[in-house]
Amino acid sequence: MFSVIMVTPVEFRFKRKGDRFLYMLVERIYYLGYIQDSQAEKIIIFKQKLPSWLRWNEGNIVIEKYDDEVLVKGGLFILANLRRFIQKSATSSSNH
Repeated sequence: MFSVIMVTPVEFRFKRKGDRFLYMLVERIYYLGYIQDSQAEKIIIFKQKLPSWLRWNEGNIVIEKYDDEVLVKGGLFILANLRRFIQKSATSSSNH
């Protein structure tokens, strides 16, 4: 049951001020054990770096890039981690 809760679909957005936070987010996704599955003009899809029989599509992370914001979709557990990372990065960069 816990694994189902971990992949409950959620999303968050952040303002796009250049691509710095977007690049940081992608690096964090790689660090957390994901690989890029596909990419279109404004959409990047990442999947878990696991054997296919252990991987769920619900565990994928989708990044949608818009002119003024970035939308991130995925499972509750991993997106909570990514959101905290972006918030912490934004806070530390505004203090410098």
